[in-house]
Amino acid sequence: MAIKLEGRGYIVLPGPPREMQTMFQNYTIPWITQNMLEEGYHKLYSKVFKIAGLTESKVEDMLKDLIENQTTPTLATLVGMGEVQLRLTAKAADQAAFYEIINPVQNEIEKRIGTYIVAEDNETVLDNVVRLIKGRKLSLSTAESCTAGMLSASLTSIPGSSEYYHGSIVAYSNDIKEKLLGIPAALLQEHGAVSEQIAKAMAKSIRELTGSAIGIGITGIAGPDGGSQEKPVGLVYIALSGLDKDIVKANYFYGKREYIRDMSVKAAQLLLYEYIKEE
Repeated sequence: MAIKLEGRGYIVLPGPPREMQTMFQNYTIPWITQNMLEEGYHKLYSKVFKIAGLTESKVEDMLKDLIENQTTPTLATLVGMGEVQLRLTAKAADQAAFYEIINPVQNEIEKRIGTYIVAEDNETVLDNVVRLIKGRKLSLSTAESCTAGMLSASLTSIPGSSEYYHGSIVAYSNDIKEKLLGIPAALLQEHGAVSEQIAKAMAKSIRELTGSAIGIGITGIAGPDGGSQEKPVGLVYIALSGLDKDIVKANYFYGKREYIRDMSVKAAQLLLYEYIKEE
């Protein structure tokens, strides 16, 4: 409920956060804009670029002159989960005017770091992965060890995932890696479960078992125990097996167990995005 009385606005919102947030975005903000703002008022608008493959300091260095000489729009960086976010902000009469204001700066940003931009505004890299997979009619399966199905859960969190996602095997133990994924015991003994060779074998096996176009394999040490000088806690191998090539990346994450697992999922999503975008 919202009323305007003697120049003041009174708004009543529901208690549960989920209901309140939706109502605030869809009804409260438009009501305030229409009823409480004076004519000629300029709203604050923002555009966000989500960047992967560059550190925050590297982004700032590549955009140094734009940041140091900023007026309108203003530029700000912040670190997110496995990405750097760059926010452009300006006041404008409406969204169309805002985009006109930021256009010269946006063009320069895209010219310099466009290849590292993986998502914009409210979208995520996962949204873009799903869009590309569906658009190219690809299919996908996963084999996970240290993440224990977290990547699978993220991929199936989006409605319609049955169009492209075939399935997953959580191969936490070596025994399951051998029996379900068919990874030779000799390979496990020679290289260890956390290795480039095993990640690659997991990805290839799950792709072939499920008949998918793409297979992802994840194996690592999430901690807090199990690390060594040669293979420290936070070492995670992520492999992608496609019809035309295989990719394996070694990642070193520093933090607590859940952070390492979350970062592993994000890194796998980024690997998927990079591979599909180039296809």
